[in-house]
Amino acid sequence: MFCKNCGAPLDEKDSFCQKCGAKTDGAPKKKKTGAVKWILIAAGILLAVFAAAVLFMEEDAGSTSSSEPAGSAGKQAYTELSGYAALTEEELLEELGFEKTESGCYPNDDNINFMCNWGKVYLIRLDTAHDEDSGYSLFGIRLGDDAEDARDILSSDFELTDTRQTDTEQSDVYVENSTGYGLVIDYDADFQIIRISYVMEK
Repeated sequence: MFCKNCGAPLDEKDSFCQKCGAKTDGAPKKKKTGAVKWILIAAGILLAVFAAAVLFMEEDAGSTSSSEPAGSAGKQAYTELSGYAALTEEELLEELGFEKTESGCYPNDDNINFMCNWGKVYLIRLDTAHDEDSGYSLFGIRLGDDAEDARDILSSDFELTDTRQTDTEQSDVYVENSTGYGLVIDYDADFQIIRISYVMEK
């Protein structure tokens, strides 16, 4: 192959003559369209994976925060309150935001009442006098539950030791098998739970 302008020899891949600079009929270089296409596809996949990961982390963070403890200071409280039994009085004040009353109790705006002795929680009580529909529970028992259902739930971990009855209420007294601590459940005349008290003393 030779240059049409000056006759100098050319390589088939040359687009211009090396001697005179004239444009040649050499084959133009093929565009790498295939490589660009795959790069764009890979970038799109990576972007989609990243977006999904961010969305998953946000949902996971939301579900975690809903199970964290808190009290009347506005944080979300435990649904299952038996976990509070391990708290010290200092943790109850600092972490949960409860305030101590003159009687030595730590009530909050829901239906939870705590009492402390020697720097540790020794009583947790749920009471319909505060809020019947709060959704808190002790050992899986909630206010408003039926007496028989409560007995079934507690039968594996607690021993029913006594039943007391008045004209308006009935109380079941349990002892926790693993600790010896007491659990008292009070029912109304329709055998619906109106009060649950967990006493961490033998």
